[in-house]
Amino acid sequence: MNGGIVPPHTPAGPDAMINDMVLLRAFEKRSDIARSEDTTCFRLFNSSGDGVDGVTVDVYGEYLLVQFYSPGLFRQAGDVAAALERFCSLHMPWILGGVLKDRTKTNAPDPARIRKSALLFGNLPPAVYTVRQCGINVGVDLLGGQHTGVFLDMREARRLLAPHYPRAGALVNLFCYTGIFSVHALACGVKSALNVDLSPGALKRAKANYRLNGLPVDDRDFIGNDSESFMKLMVKKGRKFDLVIYDPPSFSRNGRKVFSVKRDFRRHLDLISRLSEGGMVMTSTNMHAVSECEYIAFHPETWKNIFLCHEPDDFPSVTGHYLKIGLWKVN
Repeated sequence: MNGGIVPPHTPAGPDAMINDMVLLRAFEKRSDIARSEDTTCFRLFNSSGDGVDGVTVDVYGEYLLVQFYSPGLFRQAGDVAAALERFCSLHMPWILGGVLKDRTKTNAPDPARIRKSALLFGNLPPAVYTVRQCGINVGVDLLGGQHTGVFLDMREARRLLAPHYPRAGALVNLFCYTGIFSVHALACGVKSALNVDLSPGALKRAKANYRLNGLPVDDRDFIGNDSESFMKLMVKKGRKFDLVIYDPPSFSRNGRKVFSVKRDFRRHLDLISRLSEGGMVMTSTNMHAVSECEYIAFHPETWKNIFLCHEPDDFPSVTGHYLKIGLWKVN
């Protein structure tokens, strides 16, 4: 692989390589967020959107997480490590180390093992590490598992939602994962929040994030249930919410039940209409295969859109927006 500089806005070819100039160009685009005090985690380098396909680099406070999606680049991990270590010493001296994840293997007899991180340079981060996003503390795991505990590309949505929280009394966070939307909402003035997720591990991490932000933890606010089953139960009970957060995975399985955005998104919104009459709903999908027009068409015609947004500027793409997020008024 060579170290040629990739022209701006040009997809990289198979011989493209991360080097000092490519990294500097990406860093300069993110200079504002790199200096931010209320957010210490962001994407430093976004694959072909920043000139080299097959690799992403994320900043989590004092550590980098590098993910390889290209076998060719993965074989050059030593050169990538040297370039990043050199770059950080000059431009990001607070960085203590970097870890890598090999995302080139999707099928393996032990998928948990291939999702674990390996040391790329410097020091390993702690098993549980705290960063900030939009003014709140978030516990992240940079060593094990595919996801760290916070989605960096949701930053713009959180910023746009903040002014709407003080007007909401009761919030329900479906598919809540580690509860970041709830923590941010409570910090910004929402009165109460329920967190619903089928994963006990996700709810445990959500409680930990509450504690990191000095929020009281009431086990009744953390519901271990399938989100669809929970919605049906709440509809049956006549329960209403002022704000619903609906950010489902693209695909999930619960026993014989399989969730698919293309098949189930619209049906879930019909249930949510009955949970939030006169309230607001934030919906989201990160599926490339769902266009913005299709995403909008999922919503009932009587709903009024308050805002639409996409992934933030540190996630540039040459293939268009993948993340579609909207806040809607239920009429």
